[in-house]
Amino acid sequence: MTWIDDDMAERKRREQSLAQLQAREAEVNIKAGTIFENLWGEILARLDEAEEKDAGQVHTNGSPFERKLIVPQPQTPDQRPKEYTLALINRHQAISLKGADTNLIFPLDLGPDKVVRIKHDGEPKPIEEIARTILRQLVFPDMYGPK
Repeated sequence: MTWIDDDMAERKRREQSLAQLQAREAEVNIKAGTIFENLWGEILARLDEAEEKDAGQVHTNGSPFERKLIVPQPQTPDQRPKEYTLALINRHQAISLKGADTNLIFPLDLGPDKVVRIKHDGEPKPIEEIARTILRQLVFPDMYGPK
């Protein structure tokens, strides 16, 4: 075997790797919208529960792939509501939460079982846990907000 054979084998390996990566990205992109909607549904359900229990109030608004979470602040002349944006970022294959004091990224990844999952801290997490991570800092900022 010569270096030409080695280089041809390497080229074939790279082409196969690229094809696998593109297939993985396509599968994540197909499922991303559903995961985002499921997360939003869980957030809305927990916000309803928090309001029923007088735990706190968070208003919602926005568009289908860029949702707003608005946290009213104590009424003082210079206090405005805190606004957070939950967005689906297709090019990064992730869901983000951004606000004045928050910047969280939840990557979407295809597992070995070919199921697309949302991750936090490098580990796949259930939708309910991601919703809890997001809402705790909004509903209970004194306990879970930024330090």
